[in-house]
Amino acid sequence: MPTGEHLVGVIAAAVAIVSAFLPWLQVRTGLGTISATGTDGDGQITLIAGIIGLVAMWKAGRWLIGAAICGAIIGGIGIWHYYADREEFDIGIGLYGTAAGGVVLFVIAITMLDAKRRQSKGLPT
Repeated sequence: MPTGEHLVGVIAAAVAIVSAFLPWLQVRTGLGTISATGTDGDGQITLIAGIIGLVAMWKAGRWLIGAAICGAIIGGIGIWHYYADREEFDIGIGLYGTAAGGVVLFVIAITMLDAKRRQSKGLPT
């Protein structure tokens, strides 16, 4: 039976996947708004990492280390783009979703790995 943490991790990976298709950056011009989605650039990496992270989180067990690595990659790319691009562009919802999904996936996977380790040593979780 999946735990609440497990479901949150799966949802976080799904958020990262969906966010790759949403606007990451926007520029307002006199003619309207021009948007760039995640899949126009590094969102391709976060999309692949999100799919791998979702599968790893779904399988859990020893796959959690993969979910943690994918979360770190997704969150790192999202946070890097936020700080690198915020001066020149308006940040779109997809970039926020990417960063949040990656960070939550990482934290949940590490928390579950730690609980598994503590349980195997007979420590309280």
